[in-house]
Amino acid sequence: TMNGDCDTRTLLLYTLFKHYKYDVAIINSTFYRHSMLGLDLSGTRGANKKLGTNNYYFWETTGKHLRLGELPRQFGNINYWKIELN
Repeated sequence: TMNGDCDTRTLLLYTLFKHYKYDVAIINSTFYRHSMLGLDLSGTRGANKKLGTNNYYFWETTGKHLRLGELPRQFGNINYWKIELN
C-alpha cells in the first residue's frame, strides 16, 4: 500500500542491495528521527557520510523526486546522521 515508514523501506532496500553485492549502509538520525539508505557508488556526487574509504551517498526512500546524494532540506545537517549498519 506504499505506507511503510522510513526504517521499513530502508531495511528492505538494504537487504535487496546487499543481496546483489552493492556496498550499502543504513544511515540513521535520532535527532531527525529518520532513516535513509546509503550507497557507495563510484561516480556519484552529493551528500554522503564517509566510513573508512567509502562514501555512502544518502538516498531518501520516503520522499518523491529525490536523487541519490540529494539530502532533503529538512534533514540537511550531516552531523546529525550516523552509519548504523554496512
